[in-house]
Amino acid sequence: MANASASQSSMSTTTSSTTVQLEFQDFSHTTTTTTTSSSSHAASSFSIPIGAKYDARRAIASGGDDDDMFGDNTDRVQLLTEPAGGSRSGGSQSQQRTPSSGSPAIWTLEYYQQFFDVDTEQVVSRVRNSLWPLKNDFLRKIQGRGDLYGPFWISTTLVFLTAMSGNVAHWFATTEEERVTWQYDFSKVSLAATTIYSYVTLVPFAVWLWLRWKVTNSPTLLDVFCVYGYSIFTYIPVAMLCAVPQFQSAGRWGLILTAMGFSGAVLLLNFYAVLSENKSPALMAMLLFVAGAHLALAMAFKLYFFDYAAH
Repeated sequence: MANASASQSSMSTTTSSTTVQLEFQDFSHTTTTTTTSSSSHAASSFSIPIGAKYDARRAIASGGDDDDMFGDNTDRVQLLTEPAGGSRSGGSQSQQRTPSSGSPAIWTLEYYQQFFDVDTEQVVSRVRNSLWPLKNDFLRKIQGRGDLYGPFWISTTLVFLTAMSGNVAHWFATTEEERVTWQYDFSKVSLAATTIYSYVTLVPFAVWLWLRWKVTNSPTLLDVFCVYGYSIFTYIPVAMLCAVPQFQSAGRWGLILTAMGFSGAVLLLNFYAVLSENKSPALMAMLLFVAGAHLALAMAFKLYFFDYAAH
């Protein structure tokens, strides 16, 4: 009886131990299976959008249609894949400067940045063309590719040089007693700015309107601004020379008329080429307006800034 009881007790212990071991193995298997299933499900749930984004970027790079793939997320993909300015990489320079739906607004500085997109070589080449007017191909060379960088800095430089040289010429024209109380005339800066900026903006705008009305293939407004801005470059060295006291009234007249002749020839010959190609009937009236406005600028230089006799 004792042996039977011990044997029965041993069997129950073994059974209980086996049961516990089986339950532990089942629990481990269940946990592992659940974890593996969850990890597999998580991996599959994350693999779908990653693959979709990769395929989408491949489709955009190859020029494919991504509207069907993204729906409302098209703008986000374009924002990430397009460079600043709204133009995709690989396009030509002319295509990148073409206004699009994503271009900056006209009242922002980013909009006008495209008009100053020139390098030093282009600016130097255009300055050279403005100094040699007999070639009369300035408008043809810059056709559709005019800039405002050169005209702005040429005009601004001329404003301050004219005001400074005018004051220096005035100082040399005063006597020793008058120099004690002599003062710099700052009104010359505002007068020079009004004269020069008005000439390089209002006059070319009026010329462009007339060309657009009378000529079939007229230059763009930017090209007309460009040729006017570069044409006054010859006045920069003349403004500095007019401050030299050795140049009296006659010498200054000669300098200013020379600058007027060179810069005026740039305008007249280039506009004559445009008008003659289009066989415009009002050719002479247009050229007279250009010459008259340029003569008025030269007279303003001499009579308002350099009309002094040195003592």
